Amino acid sequence: MMAYAKTVGYSTEAGKKAVSFAAQQINYMLGECGRSWIVGFGERSPLRPYHKTSYNSFIDFPMRGQDNGNIGGDFMESDRVNT
Repeated sequence: MMAYAKTVGYSTEAGKKAVSFAAQQINYMLGECGRSWIVGFGERSPLRPYHKTSYNSFIDFPMRGQDNGNIGGDFMESDRVNT
């Protein structure tokens, strides 16, 4: 939205709306809604984020060879915080 605002001009009506919307979305992600959606930033931020590229259950012990349901449970029911 900021790139669009730059293209149409920040002082135009469309540019002002684009900047406002971009700021609203950024503030929401950073915690304006009561929780932060950025790992490790602000109050109530995610502690156990699922990031497929950070963990490969098919090759890592002890989930090697198990089905997707078990692998999903490994993430959802884990007591460890992913770092």
